[in-house]
Amino acid sequence: GVYFGSLPERQKLAPKPKLDLALKKPFSYSAEFKTKINTAMMFLMIPTVDFRQIEEVRQLNLLGKILDDKTLKLVREKLSISYSPGAGHSFDQDFINFCHLQFVADVEPKNVGALQNAIESIIKETYEKGITSQDLEAVRKPTLNQIKDYIKTNEYWLDRVLKDSVI
Repeated sequence: GVYFGSLPERQKLAPKPKLDLALKKPFSYSAEFKTKINTAMMFLMIPTVDFRQIEEVRQLNLLGKILDDKTLKLVREKLSISYSPGAGHSFDQDFINFCHLQFVADVEPKNVGALQNAIESIIKETYEKGITSQDLEAVRKPTLNQIKDYIKTNEYWLDRVLKDSVI
C-alpha cells in the first residue's frame, strides 16, 4: 500500500487470444540445404495434452526427463551416433494444444535411419514396459531440488510471478 496505494487505477489488460496449433494428422518433413557441414538434424514430436491440464503436464515433464536419460544412454553412449541427443516435454502457454514430447539429435546423414530406429525403440520399450520407480526417482529428486533453487531467484519472482500478474 505504501508504494502502490497512491497510484491511479489503470485499465486492465485482456489476455491474448490463444491460437490452436494442434497437429491434425501425422506428417513428416525433410529438407536439404547446401553446406560444408555434413550433418543432419532429426526432430520427432509427439502431441500430448493442453498446457492447462497441469497435473498431466507435470507427469509428462518427468516422463520427458526419463526419456532424455534413456536417449543419452542408447544414442550417445551405446550406439555413438550422436553426441548431443535429447528428449523432453515441451509446452507453450501462448497456444492451445501445443504440448509435445520431443526428441532431437544431430547425426551424420548416413545414421539417420539408425537414429530413428533407436528413438522408436525407446518409445516402444517405454510404452510396453512402462517406467520403473528407480527411473522416476532418478529424475524426480533433481527436479524438486531445481525447483526449490529456482523459486529463490529474481528470475522466478520477476519473470513468472509479477509478469503474469499484470493480466
